[in-house]
Amino acid sequence: MRFQKLREKMIKNFSSANNPKIILEHFMENLAMYQMSGQEQMERYRVQDKPVPVFKLLTNAKDLLRYSPIRVKDLKIEQTHFSKYIELKIKVSTFKGQGFHFIAQELEEVKDEDEEINQIVSCSIYNMENTYDVRNFQEGQKFVVLDPYFRFGNDCSPFVKIEDKSKLILLQKNKSLKELIKGAIQEMTPLDLKDYGNKAFQQSDPQSAVSIYSHGITKARNALESQSNNQILVALYGNRAQCYQNLKQFELSLKDCEDALQLDPTNLKNQFRKAKALGFLDQEEESLKQLSELDENQSNQDIQEAIQEIKQRLNQKSGIYNYSNLIKTQAILKNKSDDFVREYIGPIQIGMINNKNRGVIAKSQIKKGQVILVEKAFSTNEQRQDLKFELEQTYVYLDHPGNIPLLRNTQISMLSAVKSSQWVKYLYNGSNGDLQVDLNLIKQVDTDCIEDYKISYDEMTQMVKLNQAECWPLNKYLADLKNMKKKSYKERDFDGKLSAIWPVFSFMNHDCYNNTQRFSIGDVLFVVANRDISEGEEITVQYVARNLSQAERVDLFQNAWKFTCQCDQCLKYQNIPQSLKEIMKIPHNKSLNDQQKNQKSSDMLVGYPFVLQYVIENDLNKHFLAEFHAMQQEMLAIYGLRKDVESFSKTWNYFKIHADIEDMCIIKMVSEKAFGKDSKIYQEISQSQKELFMTIFNNDKELYENYG
Repeated sequence: MRFQKLREKMIKNFSSANNPKIILEHFMENLAMYQMSGQEQMERYRVQDKPVPVFKLLTNAKDLLRYSPIRVKDLKIEQTHFSKYIELKIKVSTFKGQGFHFIAQELEEVKDEDEEINQIVSCSIYNMENTYDVRNFQEGQKFVVLDPYFRFGNDCSPFVKIEDKSKLILLQKNKSLKELIKGAIQEMTPLDLKDYGNKAFQQSDPQSAVSIYSHGITKARNALESQSNNQILVALYGNRAQCYQNLKQFELSLKDCEDALQLDPTNLKNQFRKAKALGFLDQEEESLKQLSELDENQSNQDIQEAIQEIKQRLNQKSGIYNYSNLIKTQAILKNKSDDFVREYIGPIQIGMINNKNRGVIAKSQIKKGQVILVEKAFSTNEQRQDLKFELEQTYVYLDHPGNIPLLRNTQISMLSAVKSSQWVKYLYNGSNGDLQVDLNLIKQVDTDCIEDYKISYDEMTQMVKLNQAECWPLNKYLADLKNMKKKSYKERDFDGKLSAIWPVFSFMNHDCYNNTQRFSIGDVLFVVANRDISEGEEITVQYVARNLSQAERVDLFQNAWKFTCQCDQCLKYQNIPQSLKEIMKIPHNKSLNDQQKNQKSSDMLVGYPFVLQYVIENDLNKHFLAEFHAMQQEMLAIYGLRKDVESFSKTWNYFKIHADIEDMCIIKMVSEKAFGKDSKIYQEISQSQKELFMTIFNNDKELYENYG
């Protein structure tokens, strides 16, 4: 019963979980219940004869230099904001449950009521009952939280959770954290602060280093001007610029570089940092020009690596990607969702498609192997290291147990990034297929053209169900194909697919003979043309695996997406005589013993020529018929076992028309086992597989050497 009530409350609060007015309303309800129960009087009576606990600062004052302020509006749900502090005062006095709970507000006074309400935040303090009591947390008490953790509550309400005594600083009425920091700074010179910042940077903590360098810059600028002091200021600006680059805050890095170069225009390190920052601010050509001028002899390794990195970004701007390098980069990142690649939208637009509502259409001709879309996921099923999941927080999703991580990450993304979640209203939810949408508006998240939109729990679960897509990580997909020799098809590991919401990709419709293929690196989706696409032609994808039978496909389309596929291939299949359909179903027969397998092979050897004759006579070979394609693959295996190279070659010539990379890898393995690497047919298949591989993956020789 408790869990059911909790779930009902979570669903009710879903679309307004981070609304400060709702947060305040919920708190006041809980406070009223606490007061009416008599617990407030009992708690005060329990402590009235005891001295008020005295706060002791458990953090070294010098360590406070590592922290910089953060506002309530900038707190991200389910994140610990390391090297940040938030300074608040209690607005509504505490009630005590499993911890101390209260509403707090930023210290800055504002006159506007709406602005004031946006400064409030719910706070809960745990594991400190033996250190403090309710008298420490009365209205007006000022306090600071270090490394604030903004937790998502079981009732779908976020709050600042404090469990570590060393992260809580109770301030005297007229004190502030700035005064404590000021006291620590007084004993340090700008050089001391530079060295202390260097130590934080060497400890892989650039955010703390930024705070320390900032204090050093302020102190150096306020000191008497001298040549030595200017050089320290140049170093402080430069070091902070490097930290900003590590944090991917390139605009701030560029500003620091320019300030440093005003003081010392000849400083090569800051010239290098400035040139590199420009490359990440859509000024790649200027960046490359400045970097080349800094290393005319091409002998500086750091500069040459930066040049290659900026060239890659410039290529990515045009839809050209080096997949080998991206796989290496992603491998060292903490989470799949960390940024490491530039998004790209090719010559496509969203429009209305006959019998399909909306779809994606080519605005100009697209060549085979051309990148059509590179898109970062809005949310994934990844259980990220920086997001903390607790069991009770998942009760809201009990009717979708398989999708809990994806649903939870989607909701958190929507609450944490309101602007970038506004596209959600345009995604298909079963009833809005004719809603017009501009592709550019979806990606331009700062536009004012999209109105504020709140989404309910039911709307979101339906949207996720209909729009989530699965995708192979490229390195796992290729490695699996390469190791196919060691495992049978049924023994292969198909776990590890990424399930995610990619907004633009969500508008692409299914076709059984899709003209694209997709793969992911990290949480970034790549959609590549697998054949030439004409201007005005629809861009299509596969919703299901190619090797499924027609019956399995029909069931999946209905159960998962509530539609019947009317693509050209399915319509052609409907007209095939039933007797031939029965023959084409033979490869999909399951659970066969040895005798049945032998009979299956005999039946296929007899029936295949009749199916092939019908396909040729009716000009169907240019159409992808899933069951016929599966039958051809089985026939190639049979001819391989029989060492019938002539029949194998003839079947291969038909099969390769619709073969993808996976198909070619399988048949390449079959031909090697049957006829050897020196055989003509093996060489032909190997060459076809290499040509397709290099076309799809932009002639990436290193990728082919590693996985081809």
